Amino acid sequence: MARTIKRRLASISGLFGYLMTRDDLAIDRNPVPTGLANRRRGGNRGAPLMGTPRTLPRVLGPGEVETDLGALNTARDRAMVLAMLLGGLRRCEVLGLRLGDLSPGERRVFIGEGKGGHQRLTPVSA
Repeated sequence: MARTIKRRLASISGLFGYLMTRDDLAIDRNPVPTGLANRRRGGNRGAPLMGTPRTLPRVLGPGEVETDLGALNTARDRAMVLAMLLGGLRRCEVLGLRLGDLSPGERRVFIGEGKGGHQRLTPVSA
């Protein structure tokens, strides 16, 4: 419940931030309290309004993976999902892959535009 509230408050805060930059409405300040944790660099980071526990992602079991892969219609879709599962690639990284980025003989994939704009070589299973 706390995560839902924090996500909704962040969305509302972003909307008001956007409206303030447009300057076509009579909005001069963001009504969302400033105690929310935000990602502004060098910004004023107050204490969070509510605490939420940090949890690890849930790992899919082999049966769940087989069920999900069976629901996909094309080999392209299965290859994309397998790249994410077996190579640890993010969605945007898979979408940005080109044929030249794949090195099947070396079992590596070149990620040209990863998280934070970083490049990396990622090993993938056979």
